[in-house]
Amino acid sequence: MIRKLLGDFLIISFITFLIFLIIEVFLFFLNFPLKDDRSFNNSFEVTFAGGARHKPNIKSTTRLGYPALSTDSTGLVHNGILRNKDELQNAIFVLGGSTVEGWGASSNMKTIPAQLELCLNKNLTKKVVVANGGFQGDYSYQEFQRAVNIISRYNPKMIIILDGRNDGHFGMMKNWVAFDSNPGIHGPLDYINKAGHRGRKDQIIHEMRSISRLINWVINIKDNNSRKTNLDKFSFDENITNTKISKIANSYLITHKLIHEISKAYNVPIFSYLQPTLEAKKELNSYEKELLEKFRKRMKWPLSYYGQLSNFYDEVLSRLPNEIIDISNIFNDLDINLYVDSNHYNDEGNLIISEKICKNILNFF
Repeated sequence: MIRKLLGDFLIISFITFLIFLIIEVFLFFLNFPLKDDRSFNNSFEVTFAGGARHKPNIKSTTRLGYPALSTDSTGLVHNGILRNKDELQNAIFVLGGSTVEGWGASSNMKTIPAQLELCLNKNLTKKVVVANGGFQGDYSYQEFQRAVNIISRYNPKMIIILDGRNDGHFGMMKNWVAFDSNPGIHGPLDYINKAGHRGRKDQIIHEMRSISRLINWVINIKDNNSRKTNLDKFSFDENITNTKISKIANSYLITHKLIHEISKAYNVPIFSYLQPTLEAKKELNSYEKELLEKFRKRMKWPLSYYGQLSNFYDEVLSRLPNEIIDISNIFNDLDINLYVDSNHYNDEGNLIISEKICKNILNFF
């Protein structure tokens, strides 16, 4: 009897292992990834300035399938040259969201800050360093916090801010609050908190994600179901009133006014630019329309999303102060594809923006 039970157990174990192996091979050929728990969300760490930042020496800060961008010892996305904190003293810092960080660029050397550094050093006799202070999801209030922190830590030669789109994006969320870190920052902060309080059992399971595609797949399904239960607080208002649009724009404009007051107080020049985004472009070609709709469906944004973001841009532009330079239409007369999705640029788009900023600030030197 015992021998039969042992035999049945071995047969069942072998069949189970064989099924597991077949599924693993199947997922491998489907190119389903191994989820190394040390990647992406675990690349964040808490900071008082902006809420979160990247850890030092991370191999990839991007997601959504964009080419990997790595950080140096400062935790900033580097320009192809690894630098430490001392080497960034008196540097030019560029702040913004994922577009400044470089999502869509083919490499670290093709981001806006990297190409700006190249342009400036071609035109100046004295070499300058440009630091990439972009962080995915950042909007004006976080940039205000980061600017104050950068001034105290690095004594920067100049701060450049390229933004606008994320203020409109996160302003459309139901849980948006003026003059607060954007709602999107709650994701990485929540992840950091959970990782810090993870039990031994959960820790072992998460470690196994990096060796088994099947385990990663099962955990992904569980995580996605968990996210759906909390989706409402991060969902978008589908019918935003003109009053709320005005409040979002007001928050953006007042925050930039505060940033420029800090600039005067510390005698650090700050240049602000209203960034281009395909989402607010008035006349679209067939490729751009297709790109927008494809990305909207992928991100599960409401049908009203682009129209409301365009309304935000219209409101900002109607009250744009002299401190903010409008380059939102910089691509409009160019008959080439410069976007990789609704708001991130390809290498050529990054080059056009960097050269525009380069030309604007050369007179400062």
